[in-house]
Amino acid sequence: MVKIYIPNQKQHFADAAETFAGLYEKVTGIHLPVISEDDGKSDLITFGTDADNILAYHILIDGILERFQLRSGSDDYHIISVKYNNRNILFLAGGNIRAHFYAVYDYFEKIADCHYFWDGDVIPKRDELPLSGIDISASPHFEYRGLRYFAHRSLMRFQAEHWDFEDWKKEFDWVLKKRLNLAMLRIGMDDLYQKAYPDVVPYPALDEHLPESIRKSYDDRDQFWSLKYRGELRKKVLAYGRSRGLIQPEDCGTMTHWYCRTPKTFLEHFKPEFVPQASNTYREETGLVWDITQDIHLDRYFHLTETSIREHGEPDMFHTIGLAERGCFADRKKNQQMKHYTYHRIIGKLREKYPRTPLLIAGWDFFFNWEPAEVRAFVKELDPGNTLIFDYTSDRNSDYNTFKDWGVVGKFPWIFGIFQAYEAANELHARYSIIEERLEIAKGDPMCKGLTYWPEQSHQDTLMLDYFPAIAWEPEKSSIRDFVPGFCRRRYPAEIAGAMEQLWLDMIPVSELGVFGNQDSRQERMFDIYPGLVLRLSHPGSAWIYGDWNANVLEYFRELDHRTRPLLGGVRSILERLAEFDFKKQNEFVRRDILDMARTIHIRFNDCAFANFGLMFEAWRNGVGKETQELRKYLCNLQKFNALLSGLLEASEDFSLNVSLRELQKRQKTNPNFEYTLKGNCENDYCRSFIYELSKMVYEPGMEAFVKLADGYLAAGNRSPWLGRTETIRAVMQPVQDRFYDTPLAEFAPDVTRAQERIPDVLKEMSKCVEKL
Repeated sequence: MVKIYIPNQKQHFADAAETFAGLYEKVTGIHLPVISEDDGKSDLITFGTDADNILAYHILIDGILERFQLRSGSDDYHIISVKYNNRNILFLAGGNIRAHFYAVYDYFEKIADCHYFWDGDVIPKRDELPLSGIDISASPHFEYRGLRYFAHRSLMRFQAEHWDFEDWKKEFDWVLKKRLNLAMLRIGMDDLYQKAYPDVVPYPALDEHLPESIRKSYDDRDQFWSLKYRGELRKKVLAYGRSRGLIQPEDCGTMTHWYCRTPKTFLEHFKPEFVPQASNTYREETGLVWDITQDIHLDRYFHLTETSIREHGEPDMFHTIGLAERGCFADRKKNQQMKHYTYHRIIGKLREKYPRTPLLIAGWDFFFNWEPAEVRAFVKELDPGNTLIFDYTSDRNSDYNTFKDWGVVGKFPWIFGIFQAYEAANELHARYSIIEERLEIAKGDPMCKGLTYWPEQSHQDTLMLDYFPAIAWEPEKSSIRDFVPGFCRRRYPAEIAGAMEQLWLDMIPVSELGVFGNQDSRQERMFDIYPGLVLRLSHPGSAWIYGDWNANVLEYFRELDHRTRPLLGGVRSILERLAEFDFKKQNEFVRRDILDMARTIHIRFNDCAFANFGLMFEAWRNGVGKETQELRKYLCNLQKFNALLSGLLEASEDFSLNVSLRELQKRQKTNPNFEYTLKGNCENDYCRSFIYELSKMVYEPGMEAFVKLADGYLAAGNRSPWLGRTETIRAVMQPVQDRFYDTPLAEFAPDVTRAQERIPDVLKEMSKCVEKL
């Protein structure tokens, strides 16, 4: 009889035992009893080293085992079987709490061929699993390996703020399955102000519009579930992570930002002065940073941090954004002095009580607003014994102003971070060639302490979500082309794994066309934020796409077309092969990945075709381009291609705003007015992404309006420039936006079953349009 033995009644051993028993039963159908007293007769599965497990002590003393292959306190683990007193004993020993969970999951991956993905597990059936002949030890290359969860809202799949406790449990379990150790929740402050200043900041009513919220934007932070419940949820989620040893960085310092604005009631009561601000970002009073030259304001910021610590436990690590994305003074030297001063104040205050706890200094502002020499000078002011530079721009296209320029390589602790920006981009868009190239530096640098992934959307890129944990543990295996075959073998049925492998390999160049950080900070920042030109067509704030086709815009179109078109030559073949699948009969993994590939191709080619039309139109306007009828035909095909996006998105609830709203309502009592806020959170110019209701109600009408405008010029032979048309465009597009807000989402609820039947036809139509464009 095999039993699971928990030594010392420690809770994490009990949790690990429960996890092992659950997986064992899923694989074999056998329920293993869990015991806390060893009967001396049964074969055992047990946990810990001699430090925790008296049985391990006896085995070491008796010379049955020389030692466990792990470092105490680390993420190392050792899975080893021994024969002792005629019993088979399987030890799962870890250097810390989370390492025991790594050992459990790795046993089932190595021994039972189980595999783990963010959207589910592959669990094969076996009659039994061995307890002998096993010796597996593992140690990570990077000390820190983790994820950030961000505060945007729209779709349940992509937005962590939508998740309830069971969703977070599933997520954190997956984090452990992938042997990660760091989880940062930057999903708003929930009820932190109410807990820190209960006599000043009351809990709002569920249906109350918060005065600090800004309508039709990501700044509309009206609650969907009550703040009181959100606070309870955060406490449970963080406690679950801590029980499994996950590191959770605590925010400190000047934390006012768009997702953590200062409540109006706080401002009205305390009337704080503010740090000067010359830049336009977050200039509303609720978005300004309090004047930390005054101790009282710095103390109030740290009171928020201490309140969070009181609620959630002592931190393993701190994190600060400093004065991210802000300029305080027009004078650059004065501005930089202010930024240095702010860090000095935050660090000085932090170290009064936490002298050695590591502090992550976010590198986001360095990338946006600093010059490399300025970063290097700042790094020299920091203590390498308790500070890390937290870079998450290591996958940006430009080679200017990256970690390589900051004076950290070989000199100062830092973390290699993959961002896969931005919120609008939830398609496949990993820059694998850049990651592989720069990782060569990181993996050889003893000062590089981690590899992390910090997207603005969760679960956006299934291949990346399997790849990055692997290279965080073993960066020497960073070749994506070597990684893909194993990924496909683990994820898909054997009969289609080969076909999916070739599709993923062919998709890599298409994925890499996604743009992030293409600008040199010494030049004007142009359009790198928004992959998906056409997704922004009908937004009144994006009138440049129609009207302001000046020299800069045309140069951008030329670069986009030049960079994109040669690499899109193979997309027809990909689309035709995807169309060969009987979509509706595939499992959820295959259906999801087909749609992710297809929508990525759609946005890449749509952007390329739109840019190409802009160039052709300008050539026609100057009398050197194609005939009018050719351009009108091209425009018609472009509109037809654009409309096919809705057919892709309708085939999965992943992309339905209506489904996401219903899921929120199903999980907890929801603000009855939240539909309007949810629309504003995703329809604004920064956040538009692959959402079915937006495609039907905004993108298609937007393209229709654009086609009507452009076709009017062509039909009339009107070769006048488009400059100065901004106000006209806004007037034309405003009704499109208004209809979206005025129409209940339920009226555009997707018919998923019907759409899934049509996917092969939609893919074939996409292929035909690609040929014509």
